[in-house]
Amino acid sequence: MRRLAALVVLMAGLVPGATSADSPPAARREAWNGRPLIVRGKLAAVYVEPMLHRRADLPRGFLVALWIRNLSDKPIGIDGSGETWFIHPNQWTVTDESARTAVDERTLVPVKLDQTRRAELLRRMQAGTLTVIPPGSSLASHVKFDGSNWADIDKAEGRNFILSFDGQVLVTDGKDCESLEAK
Repeated sequence: MRRLAALVVLMAGLVPGATSADSPPAARREAWNGRPLIVRGKLAAVYVEPMLHRRADLPRGFLVALWIRNLSDKPIGIDGSGETWFIHPNQWTVTDESARTAVDERTLVPVKLDQTRRAELLRRMQAGTLTVIPPGSSLASHVKFDGSNWADIDKAEGRNFILSFDGQVLVTDGKDCESLEAK
């Protein structure tokens, strides 16, 4: 395990923790239990733990813990399988800057939360086939990202480790639905 002292999370064009005038101050500061915010909706929010995890069966790559937190007073269902959902690390870099100078990764096109998808999400909530998070609770998932090794991470000592996220999670409380998109 390696705690990152200088993790900068990129999402939706905001750089929490950076000094960019483009990031509203509230967006830069929001965190939960020391975990920076990736994306927030009315029903739920997704946070990242500022720590990298290794596993023996992953010679290249790391795991990062993402937390989805129920912000509502009702149980919520998330569209994913088991304890995973579809928000994931997209690209990372180590730099002395507080923001990336090059944004060159591919991103996913989120599914539209149209009437058909809303009806399906509500049906699955009623049927009990979504992963349910009780009110005030959270769920963690360790998500893999690769493309490097531990020696590269060691180069981050005293520098900013910038991690961008991509993907989407669909959430419902059985009445309302929302799409949380990390872009």
